[in-house]
Amino acid sequence: MNNIPEQIVENVFPEERKRLLRYLREQKRNLVLWLVLFATLGLVYLGMHLIPTLQYIISNPQVTLNWILFWWIITIVAVSSVWPQKPGDVFREDFKKGVNPRVWEYEGNWKTELDEKGKPVLTVTHSELGGLVIPCLSWTDYEVEFATRILNQCTSWLIRASSLNDCVMIQITATHVRPHVRAGGVWLLIGEYEHNLPIKTSEWYGIRTLARGAWVTVYVTIDGKEHMVLQSRILGTRPPVRAEIELVGSQPAGDKASQLLSVSVRTGSFGFRLYGSEEAQFRNLRAYGLK
Repeated sequence: MNNIPEQIVENVFPEERKRLLRYLREQKRNLVLWLVLFATLGLVYLGMHLIPTLQYIISNPQVTLNWILFWWIITIVAVSSVWPQKPGDVFREDFKKGVNPRVWEYEGNWKTELDEKGKPVLTVTHSELGGLVIPCLSWTDYEVEFATRILNQCTSWLIRASSLNDCVMIQITATHVRPHVRAGGVWLLIGEYEHNLPIKTSEWYGIRTLARGAWVTVYVTIDGKEHMVLQSRILGTRPPVRAEIELVGSQPAGDKASQLLSVSVRTGSFGFRLYGSEEAQFRNLRAYGLK
């Protein structure tokens, strides 16, 4: 899966290239506007005080240099204040203040701690339902970035989670990537693909996931190089699935019923999930809404 031609990404996500070009144009325009503004102010000032200014520059070169440096600093600060971030809504979480229950809905063993380098991380294990970001439940198309490392078995994260019982989960082990869909609490394994990457336990890797329409694309960054490990049309509405459900407390015991589950993951948040003894850590979570 990691040898998919890059042009497929542009065909599936044409908005990504347009978004980047728009982002660069906005940066260039803001920079030009600020430079024109300061140049205009400078010309007006020189026009009003040209001769006295020249005399002052000649007689006080050090003071003049200090003023030039001062205005350059002011320009840099002013430009950075209007410099656009990635377009759309933005969510950031560095886990410095623990797991805020007003931001996160989660179940199981979630804890924040410092790693061996003193950086804040989120450790998740024994979390059958997982957890999601509450403020982003209405998001549809977005990009999610974070760093993760496997402590035991795998690392897993959720996208398009309208609830903890209805979501898509991407799971990565040392050898495979496994997309799942959960509908009404019932898990469906969509596929299992070898990623052919040297993913090892206790080593950090960058993850970038794009959810756009019915498509999901997943990248893993190793040693500064990004590798595509999954691109599939698994989001959106899927055919109904028939599930067999055991009736609790029925007489006689063990009675079962069959039920059709409607699977639709067009809207929803993102988060993490590690079941049983599975354990992983996460840090530097960033998410950007795609417009």
